Amino acid sequence: MKLHERLKKYRIKNGLKQKFVEERAGLPAKRLSAIEKGTVKLTGDEFETICINGLKVNPSIFFTNEFLETKNNTTGEDQQAATLSRTG
Repeated sequence: MKLHERLKKYRIKNGLKQKFVEERAGLPAKRLSAIEKGTVKLTGDEFETICINGLKVNPSIFFTNEFLETKNNTTGEDQQAATLSRTG
């Protein structure tokens, strides 16, 4: 999973809106959207700012096994929820 995808996954999982994260990180409007889509390059400084100021997390969490999975981008919880929704 690419870094911009990991940022988006974390933001959504934690119920944070793009605009909220952009404002806390001091990013221009729509910048986070472009980053999460992968349409613009994410700089190291920008990544650090988004993590520390926008998401309030240590940037190193994006390099843990949870985010480095490559065969399936869903977590065990996502899979369990999907199974429950299919079974009623």
